[in-house]
Amino acid sequence: MNKYLVLIIMLFCCRFAAASNSMIIEHYSVENGVPHEIVNCTIKDSDGFVWFGTWYGLCSFDGQKFKTYNSRNSYYTDIPPRKIQKIVEDKSGNLWVKTIDHKLYLFDKHKECFYSIFNELRKKYSVNSQIIKIQKTDDGELLLLTKNKDLLKASSDINGKINIILLHDSKNKASNTKLKNNLLCESKDYISWIGMDYKILTCPKGKLLKSQPSDFILRKIGTTLEKEFSCAYENKGVLWIGDKKGNIYLITLYNGRIIPIKILSGKGVIENIQVENRTKIYISVANKGVYLYDLTKKTLKLLFSPQIKAPVVKSFTDSYGKIWFILGKKGVAFYNPVNNQSKQYVLPEGLVNENIQEEDGKEHGMFFLTSSGD
Repeated sequence: MNKYLVLIIMLFCCRFAAASNSMIIEHYSVENGVPHEIVNCTIKDSDGFVWFGTWYGLCSFDGQKFKTYNSRNSYYTDIPPRKIQKIVEDKSGNLWVKTIDHKLYLFDKHKECFYSIFNELRKKYSVNSQIIKIQKTDDGELLLLTKNKDLLKASSDINGKINIILLHDSKNKASNTKLKNNLLCESKDYISWIGMDYKILTCPKGKLLKSQPSDFILRKIGTTLEKEFSCAYENKGVLWIGDKKGNIYLITLYNGRIIPIKILSGKGVIENIQVENRTKIYISVANKGVYLYDLTKKTLKLLFSPQIKAPVVKSFTDSYGKIWFILGKKGVAFYNPVNNQSKQYVLPEGLVNENIQEEDGKEHGMFFLTSSGD
């Protein structure tokens, strides 16, 4: 049985018994109704159903039986997708389904119909229709990144009506299919980020900033710095931008105020930024380590130097307040602000193919799932 399917069933169909520390695992296969043993992705939706993206199409599981949606004869709609790579639920409860060959569909759960996003894009924009990245925003809408690095924002209503807004137009230039530098993009209503690692971010402008010219922020920072931008982070109406020279820019989205932070200038590339309580800024600098900058006190402290030679590609806070850092494909680290302690964990060589995903198990610990299925 495919390793991914085993892990998925464990994640969604097992129950922890805290008193006995036992775990109940149920094994499902094609004999039980799963359309194919290759399962690339899964989600549990807002109604409590579990959805699987398989090689032979989409299927749902209600806790007792599987239902598959891969036959065109059953639906007056576009051809149901196969080789599903990712599933995302939007704020209206509809599912967005991306296939391995970069096709994107909306699945209306109420009508049980698929709709091709290609048709919607063709109606409004002359952009590439191949979607290489789909990402959910905090407000339940979706960011779509095309093969040519066009950036769009998408949503649907409870009736399945699709709305798509173009945030960044690559002009369909073939040279844009491979990014040579990170992009900070600006339009009248949004500031967006497209990373060379395909990280995407979009921030709506506030009322005062919208009244300014559409390139107000880029002109104020200086467009000559565009090739030097290295990371971006948004927190409660503030956009933080780091560059390759160790500078950080605090951009207030309401009015466009920009505050440069030069305390790490010349130290190296700013790899990652995370803000806690608006004033505690955790800053990862390439080959130097992770620093804590107190915005109120204007103090800087080195939390730990890297034992693992890998960039910080992601950070997050767990349910106990520890700050975690994903160290490339090689390991993870955490910092505990309560006792000022940190620790780094090295993963076995070659364990991670592409990335590491985390799941906060709270009292059971922090779980890390690698793309190789470990």
